[in-house]
Formats: sequence, structure tokens, C-alpha cells
Amino acid sequence: CHTETLNLTITPSTSNTTTASACDTYTWSVNGTTYTISGTYTSVVGCHTETLNLTITPSTSNSTTASACDSYTWSVNG
Repeated sequence: CHTETLNLTITPSTSNTTTASACDTYTWSVNGTTYTISGTYTSVVGCHTETLNLTITPSTSNSTTASACDSYTWSVNG
């Protein structure tokens, strides 16, 4: 006679989705990776899945040089 024995442990899978927006870069705490491009990223560890829906907006800046006597009203902020 031949007997086979199976000792089985089932681990339920879990998942989490994070939605984030950032200027220029975003460092995801789940895996420590820094992203510079919008997209959907996934990290799987064992039976746990983390999903990141990321929107990266490039920062913009502008310099204005002005000269004035007595006072100046900046059009950007009044």
C-alpha cells in the first residue's frame, strides 16, 4: 500500500490600491522606488498585491524681472 499525505495551508490573497499625484517625482513607500512618469505600478510580495495609480505633473517655474519706482503690483498674486 502507498499513502500520500498533503499538509496544506491556504493563505488568502490581499490587495490594496493607492492613488497618488505628485510634482516631478514620487517615492512609493511600499517598495522605495522613485517614479518620474505617470502610470499604474504593481508590487507583489507573496499573496499581497499593492497597486499604485500615479499621476506625475511636471513642475513649472517662471522668472520675471521688473524695475519700479515707489511701488510695484505683481500680476501673479496682486
